[in-house]
Amino acid sequence: MKSRASVLISLLVFAAAGCSSSCSSVAESIVQKPKVALSGIALKDVTSNGATVVFGVEVDNPNSFALVLDALRYDLEIGGKAIGSGRIPEAARVAGNAKGIVDVPVPVKFADLFSSISELMSKTTSDYRVRGEAQFGLITVPFDEKGEIKLR
Repeated sequence: MKSRASVLISLLVFAAAGCSSSCSSVAESIVQKPKVALSGIALKDVTSNGATVVFGVEVDNPNSFALVLDALRYDLEIGGKAIGSGRIPEAARVAGNAKGIVDVPVPVKFADLFSSISELMSKTTSDYRVRGEAQFGLITVPFDEKGEIKLR
């Protein structure tokens, strides 16, 4: 019976050899897929022109060993309008059998969110949607969350 270390070394050799999607299924049979979900969303650094929307992405690692979140790709919509998208490389390390939160700050301008001052002044909340993918080596975990954010 192969040890866990020799199996992981074999995976690295496959990756170095440029393996395709079949390697992903091999990795998923050894590594339990982590769960990724939105843990919260908040406004920060609010000015008369805009704010920073900070959303927390919670990663739940069910494995007995640490996982490295190699990259996090995201798209943010507020009020049905695309506000920002991006990719955060080397986002975090999550210990085995633990949860970790990655805070993702996205600066927004109120002019991009609302077509008029009266629309902005009349709203106390707005719908949001955050979606994307978390990359853990050969494993990709999608996420898609919707909710409501308080504007005041």
